[in-house]
Amino acid sequence: MVNRFLEGWRIAVSISDSPDLASLGLGDRHLRDVMVEVARHLISAGAALVYGGDLRKKGYTELLFEVAARYYKASDRRPCFTNFLPWPVHIEMPPDDLVKSVYELGEHAEIIRLAPDGTSLPQNEKIAPRRARDEEWAPTLTAMRRRVTAETQAHVVLGGALEYRGRMPGIAEETLLALEAKKPVYLLGGFGGCAGDICDEMGLAKSKRPHRSWNMRNQFARESMGQRTPP
Repeated sequence: MVNRFLEGWRIAVSISDSPDLASLGLGDRHLRDVMVEVARHLISAGAALVYGGDLRKKGYTELLFEVAARYYKASDRRPCFTNFLPWPVHIEMPPDDLVKSVYELGEHAEIIRLAPDGTSLPQNEKIAPRRARDEEWAPTLTAMRRRVTAETQAHVVLGGALEYRGRMPGIAEETLLALEAKKPVYLLGGFGGCAGDICDEMGLAKSKRPHRSWNMRNQFARESMGQRTPP
């Protein structure tokens, strides 16, 4: 019998593509395989996973939906995976596509649309689709990440693109918010990307990758040490 020692826990999963895979002798499949193994062990131990992201085909949200469907236990009587959709993402989606996605999930997972301030929108509230304005992205992404942090007990961080539409790379902001909330963060830096850079910056590991600076790296270092800069 599996020891469900994480029963009642909600754990945030922070993952996106890493630009360093090829230089590390790895590929996208390695990153996805590790994510699947981490997710299935957490769900098998009783945890529910939380992810903030879009619904792109063959993306990490879809992958986590599949893991949740496979390892969900009907006796739990609650979804084992929650996907928070930030405001700029879901307002660009045709309403029928979103309704179809929610319907196909069944009991094992749920999609929650967020308002600009990070609160949940009523399921039956219809919003006319439109293109999100550039200035909407940063504050609404931060609001989504604050919501994820508030509703979880720990973060698992892996990979991470360095391009961003918020105030810093997504994985950096998610890690920073978790640290500010004094919640445990499990950094898997071996796949490089933003997670690897954070490990380097915090002195957690000595990377074999060339040192690089992304635009907000100094801001992350200052803020993680309690020296906040204006948003």
